[in-house]
Amino acid sequence: MATAVYPGLNFGITAVFAWIYNTDPGWGQVRVTQVSEPIYEVLRNSVLAIELQPQYQWSLLIGLLFLAAIALNLWRARFWCRYICPLGALLGLAGKNPLLRLRKNESRCNDCKLCVADCPGGADPHSTRGWKPSECFYCWNCKSACPHEALLFKFDIPKKSHEKTAA
Repeated sequence: MATAVYPGLNFGITAVFAWIYNTDPGWGQVRVTQVSEPIYEVLRNSVLAIELQPQYQWSLLIGLLFLAAIALNLWRARFWCRYICPLGALLGLAGKNPLLRLRKNESRCNDCKLCVADCPGGADPHSTRGWKPSECFYCWNCKSACPHEALLFKFDIPKKSHEKTAA
């Protein structure tokens, strides 16, 4: 916000007050600048007090990158978190072999998919390919949404994917 919105806001407010000052519109004896100049002085000393630094010249590019990230989220859910954000990558790596695993009791599950609807991370506890621990936030929304108590989180020691054999 500070690098994309503030410079544009500063520019817009300054442009409006500069136009009022240069044209000085009025009604009869009353000039608009008699009202606008005190308002601009207060804004200049408080909200617009920071002079634009050279890095603010890139605010348009930063704003466009922000809009591109939002647009990519429309194409692929949580695009930023999955593919760009370093924290999302680290959480995904840590989630590959979790100590806490989700177990689904197939006999209790009636395929209502309420667990999927309440999952903010897209871990999809109802998937035929299985729960995706690297996408899970461990918010337990899926467990609380299940009316049949078919989901359970259990501590489990991760299994190694490759067992080395002695030669």
